[in-house]
Amino acid sequence: MPEEELPPRIDGDSTETWRVRVGDKSYGPYTLRQMHDLVSDGRLATNSRVSKTGLSSWTDAANDPNLRQLLSGALPHEIISGGQGSGLSTAELVIRAQHMDTKSTLLAVIFSIVLPGSGYIYLGKIGRGTFVFVVFAVLLSVIAILDLFFIWIGLIIAIIIRIILHFFVLHDVYQIAFRQNNANQWAWLKSQEP
Repeated sequence: MPEEELPPRIDGDSTETWRVRVGDKSYGPYTLRQMHDLVSDGRLATNSRVSKTGLSSWTDAANDPNLRQLLSGALPHEIISGGQGSGLSTAELVIRAQHMDTKSTLLAVIFSIVLPGSGYIYLGKIGRGTFVFVVFAVLLSVIAILDLFFIWIGLIIAIIIRIILHFFVLHDVYQIAFRQNNANQWAWLKSQEP
C-alpha cells in the first residue's frame, strides 16, 4: 500500500473515524464511507494497520468489527453512509440492522429438504411453494408407477430429474431467504434517514 495512493482526509458524515498507518506514517482520520472507498480501491486490506481515532493502539483492520464487515462486503450502503439524520452511531446501525425480523435461511432450506415446497411457503412464496409441491408429488407418482412396472431406465431418469430439481429448489430457497433478509435490513435502514 504505497503512501501516495491514500486519499486526502475529507470530513465525513460518520461519528466514528479511523486512522491508517503505512510504514511509520499515519493518515486520516477517515470516516466509514472513506474506509469503504479505500477497500473498494484495494488500498485497505485485512492486514492493514488501523486505529480508531482517539485510541493509541494499532491493530489489523480485520480485528475491528465494523471494518471486518466492511472488508467482507457485509455492510450495505446505508450503513456505510452513516445513517444520516438517524442520530445513531455506525455501530448502533450495524447492530440494529443485524437483528431485524428476518427469516432463517437454514430453516427454509431444512423445510425444503424435508418437504419440497415448504421452504417457499415459510418465506411467504405460497404460490411457488404449492407449485413445487405438486411437481414433486407428480414426480414421485411417476417414479412409483415406473418402479411398479419395472421400467428401469425411466425410473433412473425420473430419479435423476427429481434429485436435480431438489438441488435447484434448495439453492433457490436459500437465495430468496438471503435476498429477503437483506431487503428487510435495507428497508429498516432507509426508514432511519431524515
